[in-house]
Amino acid sequence: MKGIVLLSDGIDSPVAFHIMSKEMECIALHLSMGNDDKIREIMKLLHGRVYFVPYEKMAFEIMKVKPPYRCVVCKRFMYRVAERVAKMENAEIVITGENLGQVASQTIDNMAVIEEAVNIPVVRPLIAFDKQEIVDIAKEIGTYEISIKDTQACSMAPKKPVTKAKMEVVREEERKLNFGVIDEVMEEATMEKF
Repeated sequence: MKGIVLLSDGIDSPVAFHIMSKEMECIALHLSMGNDDKIREIMKLLHGRVYFVPYEKMAFEIMKVKPPYRCVVCKRFMYRVAERVAKMENAEIVITGENLGQVASQTIDNMAVIEEAVNIPVVRPLIAFDKQEIVDIAKEIGTYEISIKDTQACSMAPKKPVTKAKMEVVREEERKLNFGVIDEVMEEATMEKF
């Protein structure tokens, strides 16, 4: 069995990769905004393959969305890219580092709306973990110190993201977008092995 892990340079997703890699082959997918050094450092510890997909064109599209809905639409874009990589790799699931109770895209309501964007199961191995449990595992596997250095908040995140996204509003906002950029960025994707 194979899973595609949406991997950021934050604390949570490397832990999700680590946990799931005990059960299956995990392939990381990083949506890149330029400097990927932290991801390479993390992958040296986790081992495996990582796809680097340029995210700039998708970010441009997301800026067309009403600010409160940007996080939800952004994550739906990410899921669609992950589903595309899963098809290329014959992977059965998408794996995320989401855990319950966080703001923006990680509320129950928003997760349901986000997951609707794809036809592949989404697995969240950290869903019931509290932050300290995740931090403890990150420290144990060596990714914590990498994840916390030079952290930068997402520049697209609104001050007040929607926490109970309505599907009809998401669909209306997505009508503003050019999803053809997914084809474009997939052509520019690169893969590295660690």
